[in-house]
Amino acid sequence: MKKCPLTFHLLLLTFYRLYAKLPGVATRTSPKTSRRPWQVVRLFFALLVIAGTVFLGAQVLSRYFAISEVQLPTLVGSNVDEAQQTLENLGLTARTIPSPVSDAPANTVISQSPGAGFMVREGRSITLEVSTPTTVAVPSLVGSSDEEARNVLAQLALELGGVTYDFSNDVREGLVISQNPPPGTDVPVPSEISISVSRGPNVPTVSMPDLRGQNIDAAKNRLRSLGFTSVDTVPSSVSNDAPQTVTQQSPAPREDITVSTRVTLGYSLSSQIVRQVPNLMGQSLANAQVTLQNAGLVIGVVNFIQDPAQAGGVVQYKPSRYTLANSPIEITFNGYEAIPSQQPLLTPSQPNESAQTVPQGPPNQAQTLPNATSTAPSTDGSSDYPFTFDPNQYQITQLVEQDYNLRVKVEDDQGERDLLNQRVRAGQSVTASLKVYGDASFQMYVNDILFMAW
Repeated sequence: MKKCPLTFHLLLLTFYRLYAKLPGVATRTSPKTSRRPWQVVRLFFALLVIAGTVFLGAQVLSRYFAISEVQLPTLVGSNVDEAQQTLENLGLTARTIPSPVSDAPANTVISQSPGAGFMVREGRSITLEVSTPTTVAVPSLVGSSDEEARNVLAQLALELGGVTYDFSNDVREGLVISQNPPPGTDVPVPSEISISVSRGPNVPTVSMPDLRGQNIDAAKNRLRSLGFTSVDTVPSSVSNDAPQTVTQQSPAPREDITVSTRVTLGYSLSSQIVRQVPNLMGQSLANAQVTLQNAGLVIGVVNFIQDPAQAGGVVQYKPSRYTLANSPIEITFNGYEAIPSQQPLLTPSQPNESAQTVPQGPPNQAQTLPNATSTAPSTDGSSDYPFTFDPNQYQITQLVEQDYNLRVKVEDDQGERDLLNQRVRAGQSVTASLKVYGDASFQMYVNDILFMAW
C-alpha cells in the first residue's frame, strides 16, 4: 500500500497549531482569544472531521488505482492440473498449448510464459506449454456430428481429415457412420482421422419404363406396381385408331429416378368424342367456320372488337386445344365481318342490334348435350328444363379425378343470366331444373371454359 507523507505532515501541523491555541497551553493569549475558548474547540473538531475525510479518501483512491502484483512461481515440471490450480489461487488464469514430446511425462508443464520470478498483475493469463504423448488412441467418433468429431480430435492434438457422405438406414442424417483409423488405434500426434457422414436412408431408384403406345390405365397400373405414388395423366393428342394410348411421358424412358418422383403421362383422346381445335388466328369468320366444320366443330359466341393495335380477323378463340366433338368455339374477332348466315350463332355481346340468335342443335345431339327436355309452359310463360350433366359420359379424366366448376347460362325472353353456377366434386353428376321464358339459348361452361351451347 502506498503512503501519502505530505498529507500526514499537513495533518500533524494542523493539530500542533490547534493545540497551541488551547487555554493554558499558549504562552501568549490575546484578550480576544481568551474570551472565545469554545470557538477554538469547535474549529478543532471541524478541522479534525475534514482531516479524517481527506485521509479516508486518500486510502480509498490508493486502493482503487493500485493493482496488486504477484510473483510467478516455478510451474515447469508440475502436472498441468496442479499448475492451473496454483495460478488460480494467485488470481491468474492459465492458457494451455499441447505439445507432443517424447522425453516428458504426459500432461506435464514443459515451459511457461512469463517465466518464474516475474512480477505480474492479478488477472493476467499465463501460457503453459503442456506435453502430450507422441502417440494417442483414436477415440470413437461414430454417432457424433462432424463438428463434434472435430472438437474431440482437437483435444487430442489430432485433426479431422477427409469427410465423405454415404447413405445409411441405421444412422441419422448428419452423423458419423464410420471412421478411419478405427477407434482404439494408436496413431502418432498429430494425425488426420477420416470420417464418413450419413446422408440418411437410401431411397430406392428404378429405371423409368417406356410406356408410350400402352393403354393409359395399363400404364398407370404398371407404375403403381413399381412403387410410384404420384402419377398425373393429361390429354395430349387426338387419335382415330388408338384412343386412350400414352403418347408422351415425363421423366423420359430409362431414366433412373426415385419412386417418389411425380410422373406425368400424356395420352390420346378418341376422335369420336373430342376434337383438336385448329389454329384460327387471323382467319375471317367464313374461313373459321369452314375450318371448324372440317374439324368437327362449330362457331359459337362471336365477340367483335375494334383494336387498331392488332391485326384484323380472329385474334382469340377458346377452347384452344381440345374440346368435345360438335362443340362450339368462342371467337373474338377484330374488325367487322358479316356473320355467315348458313351457320347458327350466339352473340350475346351484341344482343340489341347486330346479334343473331338462332337455337343451335349440333348433329348427334343425344351424345354431346346434357339431358334437357322441355316441359309444358306454365301460366307465366316459363318452362322447366330438367338438366343433367354426367362427366363420366364424356370420359374426360380431369373431371373424374378433380373437382370442377359448372356454370349454365341462358338467354331467353327475360335476358341473359346464370341458371346454374356451382362447384362440383370430382366424378359427380349434376341434376337441376332450369326455368326459362320463351325461346332459350343455353351455354355451358366447365372451369370457365365454354364447353358447349344449344
